[in-house]
Amino acid sequence: MNFSRLVTVIISWLFISLMISAQEAQIISIETCYKRAIHAYPVYKNMSLIAEEGELRAQNQKNAYLPSMYFQAEAKYLSEVINLNSVLPIPGFDIPSPPNEQFNFSINLNQLIYDGGMIKKSVELERNKSLINEQSLIVDLYQIRERVNTIYFSILFLQQNDSLFKLSLQELDERLQFAESAVKNGILLQSDLDIMMAEMIGLEQNVLENGHNISQGIKVLEILIDSSLSIKTKLERPTVLLDIEAPISRPELALFQFQGNNLDLNKQLISATRRPMLSGFGQLGYGQPGLNPVNDSFDTYYILGLRLTWNIWDWNKAGREKEILQLNQQKIIHLRETFEYNLSLELQKEKEEILKFEELIQKDHEIIYLRKNILNTSSSRLDNGIIQSTDYVRDFNQYLAAMVKLNIHELMLLKSKFNYLTAQGNTMGDQ
Repeated sequence: MNFSRLVTVIISWLFISLMISAQEAQIISIETCYKRAIHAYPVYKNMSLIAEEGELRAQNQKNAYLPSMYFQAEAKYLSEVINLNSVLPIPGFDIPSPPNEQFNFSINLNQLIYDGGMIKKSVELERNKSLINEQSLIVDLYQIRERVNTIYFSILFLQQNDSLFKLSLQELDERLQFAESAVKNGILLQSDLDIMMAEMIGLEQNVLENGHNISQGIKVLEILIDSSLSIKTKLERPTVLLDIEAPISRPELALFQFQGNNLDLNKQLISATRRPMLSGFGQLGYGQPGLNPVNDSFDTYYILGLRLTWNIWDWNKAGREKEILQLNQQKIIHLRETFEYNLSLELQKEKEEILKFEELIQKDHEIIYLRKNILNTSSSRLDNGIIQSTDYVRDFNQYLAAMVKLNIHELMLLKSKFNYLTAQGNTMGDQ
């Protein structure tokens, strides 16, 4: 092998090693999971579509400011036409009558001059509808955080248990080595060794089962965040800066606001419809007859004018429509009050959960301290043949159970804090 090929092999080996190490050391945070889960959710793609649709609708409304032009063709037959000779007979003079067959081709132009603000309010209304649709989607996407919280803390709990089980396995293996020596020296019976071996195998089963549960959780998280994760991916234990008195910033509140704005704009639009409208119009035509009714030949013509329209009486239709909108505004207020009422109950529940787990954790540390002392004493007495292995295994299991319970309570406290943040609307990882 020449030198250049040797260098290539070494570089390739180093690159592969670094890639494997990076995969093994992969760490992911809950903030990253929030962002990826939101962007991976299929309906998230509608966000840009909603904005685009809203702008197109607004543009259509603004086009009403532009002149409208259309072509019109008409052919008709009149069963009777005016005969001026019979109405105004003039001796020796024959007044022609318009033809029974009439044809008309025209280009018509209309230009809005004043509309009382209808178009402006219609544009604002379309854009506000777009904001409502976007905010409704944001509200739906916000629920994904709860899914992330559930799966994330489940995996985190399992991973911490995995470390705990492996440390316990290592400690039990050390005790087993002392036990084997004690059996050889006649201090312990073979049955004592068998009991500890059985306990070790049971602990190995816990490690295997826990590992499969981690693998299952990682695969679910992969789907949720649409990212490839290694089974050795470690979930970062998040730190929480919880402010109980922080203001509520849930996306539902903005949605209620946009819905209220929508009703206000509708009221303003109704008011605009009650104002007069002024427009200009023009017509350029070619027909038989033209504007001269006594000319029976084809002729060109044009018409220019202004048109004022004003619906001066609508039998209070606009007033009733405003009353309907006012009732809908009251409904939105009641929906918001209901949301805030349920949210206060949820926040109070999570606040109590946080206090509960904080107190439990304090007691867990006291129990673990005592159980550790008991286990150390049992370990020493086992080495000296004073107690049997069943006594040691019992104390070992009680110590392990206390550690697992602490792990549970710590993770439940962390999850309760994140649930509180989620309820407040102050979670990290906004899209």
